Amino acid sequence: MIQQFRSYPDTRQFRSAYIRGERPRLSFSRHAAQRFAEMRITEDELFNVLAKPLHVGYSAKYDAVTIQGERIAVSVMLDRYGYPEVATILWRTREDWAEASERGHMGEGRRVKLTVPTRADRAAVAR
Repeated sequence: MIQQFRSYPDTRQFRSAYIRGERPRLSFSRHAAQRFAEMRITEDELFNVLAKPLHVGYSAKYDAVTIQGERIAVSVMLDRYGYPEVATILWRTREDWAEASERGHMGEGRRVKLTVPTRADRAAVAR
C-alpha cells in the first residue's frame, strides 16, 4: 500500500534564493520564534542551514522536513497557505545542547533531552 503524505516544502527553493542573494519567503510558528530568540542564533546561520544543509530528512509523523546544519536542525512544514513555515529549531547534537545549557541559551525550564549520537560517537563509528 502506498502511503500518501501532504505536500511538503521543496528545499531547493532555499538554495535558489540563497544563490540569488535573497531571503526565501518563510514564516515562523510562535514556538519557532521563541526558540530562535532563546537559542540566540543569527538569521544568517538559519538561512545558511536552509540553503546549504548537511542532511535533509522527512518526518511522516509531523509531515515536516528536518534540515540539519553544523549546529542546528530546522523543522519546516507548510503553513495553511502552502508556504514554508519553520515549526521549530533544535540544537543538532548532545554537545550543542550541553554547550547551550552552559551558556544559558536553552530557555526557561528547558533541559537537555536528546539521544542523537555525539560527534565523538560518529567519529568512533567512522574508524
